[in-house]
Amino acid sequence: MARQAPNDLLRALLDEAGITGSALAKAVNTLAAAEGMELHYTRTSVAKWLTGSRPAPPVAHLVAEVLTRRLGRTVPVEATGLIPQTGGQPGGQAVPKGATSPDAMLASLASQDADPQRNPALHRAPYTVAASPPAWDDVHDPKPLRATESPRRRAGRREVTALRTMTATYARLLEAHGGAQARTALATYLAHDAGAWLALNTTEATHRLLLTETAELTCLLARMSADSTHHGLAQRYFHLSAGMAAEAGNRSLYAIVLRATSAHAHQLGRRRTGMDQAAYDATPDSASPATRAYLLVQLALGLAHTGEPHQARRYLAQAEEHHARATEENRPFADYPRAGLDFQRAQVLLALDGPEPAITALRASLLHRPTQAHRSRALTHIQLAQLHLYTGHMEEASAHVHPCLEHASYLHSPLVRQHLLSLHTQLSAHRRHDPARRALREIRATLNTQFVPPKSRT
Repeated sequence: MARQAPNDLLRALLDEAGITGSALAKAVNTLAAAEGMELHYTRTSVAKWLTGSRPAPPVAHLVAEVLTRRLGRTVPVEATGLIPQTGGQPGGQAVPKGATSPDAMLASLASQDADPQRNPALHRAPYTVAASPPAWDDVHDPKPLRATESPRRRAGRREVTALRTMTATYARLLEAHGGAQARTALATYLAHDAGAWLALNTTEATHRLLLTETAELTCLLARMSADSTHHGLAQRYFHLSAGMAAEAGNRSLYAIVLRATSAHAHQLGRRRTGMDQAAYDATPDSASPATRAYLLVQLALGLAHTGEPHQARRYLAQAEEHHARATEENRPFADYPRAGLDFQRAQVLLALDGPEPAITALRASLLHRPTQAHRSRALTHIQLAQLHLYTGHMEEASAHVHPCLEHASYLHSPLVRQHLLSLHTQLSAHRRHDPARRALREIRATLNTQFVPPKSRT
């Protein structure tokens, strides 16, 4: 048996970063926990990697991410010496030969995602701070688009309408039942139906519409993946969605996807203020008031967290002004509901002024939120309970637990489960109080009965 070659690449990176094997193992375990994985690597594990052994996916990507943050520069996963040089995508999945356009890469990624034999590695892929969506000018080509010709069929209004209907359907599913409900079905649809339609012969205008609608569905799949806590996979779908929006020449949608990508990073505690600004800067003059409000309130949130309160308040006020002029279109990616603006306003006010004004804004959000929006209502009640706990109002905090669990009972949402576990931990510090004890019992009962994941089929 051939002897393994020492991993000099990894050793050089550890020396450059000034980090020990024990510290690297601890950092990898911590990063994995933030991504919903449970790893138990030790100094001995790192010593084995240095002698040439390779960990299972996606550990190499976690190592690259730890070193990227430590060194302040991008460390490609290949530079760790922990994967074969032909790999490269999170989860050990390589982009197939010829899959260079965003829609071709989407078809490949969604096919892997829909395959139960191949998707576990994708689902464990970590979120990568160093990765960014494609720049508009890197994708958008002002030359006329040409779809691949097919002698049998042409794509037209029927396919565009079908994609638009699917977007509305899955947007409702996400809100009513959570991201883990039918997420794989959407991946399958994008891999096969949508991918096939993009390859049909059609007019340039129709092809751009098909790209736009597919980009919207891909952004929705990214949100469903994030709600399923597949954060690295969600990041890749967001980036592909931005690429397709640029390929379609749709600047408004491109800006919307950048904003959604940034919001995902904010939720994970990896704030991307530069992306908030890039989304706003990408907005065309023709953007609707609803789109402008959606972009401005996220920009306000980023500035609130980076110590620019005056700018944050200015952009928040502008978001309110644009939203007041918006007209309801009753279509995903065209509307920005008042409940969404109030929820985001609460996040800005929490960063600027503390919990009390945030609580008022969250209550306003609930007043405007449809009853069947179980996911958003559950998350809003959880945050209200947490803020009331923070301000020392135990009775008010406990009062939000029951309605939260009522909505959670409809959901297949690992993200909601994570937030409930966090609330349970916070309430545990007050278990001597009767309201807290009752709330803890209710949460435990719900976690034990409502969030049991289905067994994988083999």
